[in-house]
Amino acid sequence: MAVLLWLACAAWAQNEDALRQAFEGRIVAPRIDMPGDSNGVDIRPGEDSATNDFQIAEDIRRYGVGLRKGARAKVTAVHLKKDHIELHLNGGGFGGFKDRMFTSNQAVEKSYEERQLERERRTASTQRRRSIDMRLRTLRDRREREEARMKERAAGGDVTAMSPEQLRRRTSGSRFNIRFAEGQRAPEGVWTPDRVRSVLAPYLEFPVE
Repeated sequence: MAVLLWLACAAWAQNEDALRQAFEGRIVAPRIDMPGDSNGVDIRPGEDSATNDFQIAEDIRRYGVGLRKGARAKVTAVHLKKDHIELHLNGGGFGGFKDRMFTSNQAVEKSYEERQLERERRTASTQRRRSIDMRLRTLRDRREREEARMKERAAGGDVTAMSPEQLRRRTSGSRFNIRFAEGQRAPEGVWTPDRVRSVLAPYLEFPVE
């Protein structure tokens, strides 16, 4: 049993290595706009609609475009998972653990006054708290209006108005996920580089380098 398991793992690793050798480092060009998020674009071979166009449009509305249609991009990673294959372009999209840490405090920052008032409120009298709360509401409303203005200007293409997260999403690439049929694993030898290239062909161009 242990030998069979070892052989299966070895075959799996060989398949993944073959995909990496075939694609990593290649220059490609998406045939569609791709969302600026690590969820990327799901492709389900064999289904009537291989991609969920509504979901792609919704992700682009929410996260912006990570890769434009026709833009040249590098395949930076290929991963063979138990139920899908990931093809990362220009980093694979924003949204990993480090990205979440990066954005945890990104927005219009609280002013020095707002932070000071929040600290003072902890030990203030009831009457003083009412005064502090009124001022905090004013400061928070001002901060939220500024965030809304930034989002509105960024949606109109003003790069200087984008938040750090929005800028990172525009430069972190995206990815394709080839999803296997529900409940199935990747059969050995089926997901060859040629098969993967064929599935991706409607969505990804492989220019001659």
